[in-house]
Amino acid sequence: FVFVAYLLSSDRYLTLPFRRQRRWCIGEGSWLDEAEQGGAWIEPANKYSVDSNQRKMVTQLVMDAPEDSQLMQNEIFGPVLPIVAYKSLDDAIQYVNQRPKPLALYVFSHDKNSVSKVLEKTQSGGACVNDTILQVVAEDAPFGGVGT
Repeated sequence: FVFVAYLLSSDRYLTLPFRRQRRWCIGEGSWLDEAEQGGAWIEPANKYSVDSNQRKMVTQLVMDAPEDSQLMQNEIFGPVLPIVAYKSLDDAIQYVNQRPKPLALYVFSHDKNSVSKVLEKTQSGGACVNDTILQVVAEDAPFGGVGT
């Protein structure tokens, strides 16, 4: 998964227009810094991961972030993708269901039964299968979480 994500996003940079976004993404005391200090492994999508002068940052893949870190406790609106490993699909579903309902849920699988199981056994504000941000395209659809 990490290799495919690297290939798909290696030349894409996100502009971080607001200071608040830059503060939690980049530098000492950021959410990424906190996760890394707690033992997370952070893999930028390419070797030129941050250009703070132009406020640009490629996707940062974050493995093994501590559960109590800010990165794992807050909604992320930026180029940061925490990756949580699981042993079975039921473990992944249980992980999602033990937390507040997510604003968005992204399922990546070519197994239709697995996709159906995830969508049937979890709740989220919106869900995409084998894609991200697709729900934003539907301008008339509500966006903001479960029940909106």
